[in-house]
Formats: sequence, C-alpha cells, structure tokens
Amino acid sequence: ETSDSAALTEKNWQEYKKLDAQVIDLTIAGQTDEAAALYAGEGIKKLNALKNSLLELQQLCENNAAATNAQNSKDAAQANRFMLILAIVAFLLLFIAGNFIIREITGTLHKMMDSCRGLQQGDFREKENHMERADEFGDMAEALVAMRRNLRELMKQVLGTSEQVAAASEELT
Repeated sequence: ETSDSAALTEKNWQEYKKLDAQVIDLTIAGQTDEAAALYAGEGIKKLNALKNSLLELQQLCENNAAATNAQNSKDAAQANRFMLILAIVAFLLLFIAGNFIIREITGTLHKMMDSCRGLQQGDFREKENHMERADEFGDMAEALVAMRRNLRELMKQVLGTSEQVAAASEELT
C-alpha cells in the first residue's frame, strides 16, 4: 500500500513539474495571460492532486509509525517480563548456591567446635578425621586432629611421669 501511494505521489509530482515547466516557458515567452490561465486551470488541479497524494502518503506513514510503535511497546513489555523472570531465576539460583555454601562452611565449623568442646571436657581419644577437604578447613581439621594426638601423647607422658613420681615417693616413704 505504501509503494502504491508513493508511486501515485511520484506520478502527480512529475505531472505538476511538467505543467510548471510549461507555465515558466509561457511566462518567459511573454504569454503571461496564457501562463496564468494554464496555472489557474490545470496547475491548481495538478497541485491539489499532488497535495492529496502527499496527505494520503503522510497518513499512511503515520499509521505505519503508530503500528510500529504499538509493536515496539508490546515487544518492550515482553522483554521487561522476560528480564524480570530471568532476574528472579538468577536471584533464586544465587540464594540456593549461597545457602549451600553457608551450610558447608557452618557445618564444618560446627564439627570443629564440637571437637574443641571434647578437648575442653578432657576427651583426648583418637578419632578419625571425617572432614576430607582440600581447603583451609581441611587444613584446620588436620591441625586439630594432630593437636588432639599430641595432647593425648603429652597426657600419657604426664601420666607415666606421675606414676614414676608416685612409685619413687612410695619407695622413699
């Protein structure tokens, strides 16, 4: 439809231009009355036809622009919904991953705190390291197991020494 309106506008423009050239030629030749009559008769008709076809083309362009604007608004609203859904999904994934990481860290810390409480209460028994991790927490767990082992050995030595002191004390008495 746009190409038909554009073709009609182009045809009317060419016809008006041709008539305008004739009016100019008559005016240059000194035939001003004939030029004025030609312009008043045919020229006005051609000019009105050109004006009408331009107005029709303008209206068609405005309608196309309005339709394009409506489609763009619809597409923008759909893109906004998609981005909102994507943001919510990303937030949920981050929330789940964050909770998993927090549970891993706090769970490891709770196990180490329980082991330290056992040491505080005097439990120096050999226990397996249940935290096989290759990070700082794994290093800390290994250090805690080594500390428990060293304390247990120290306690055995203190016990052995105190038994020797007790035996020596008994012999002296």
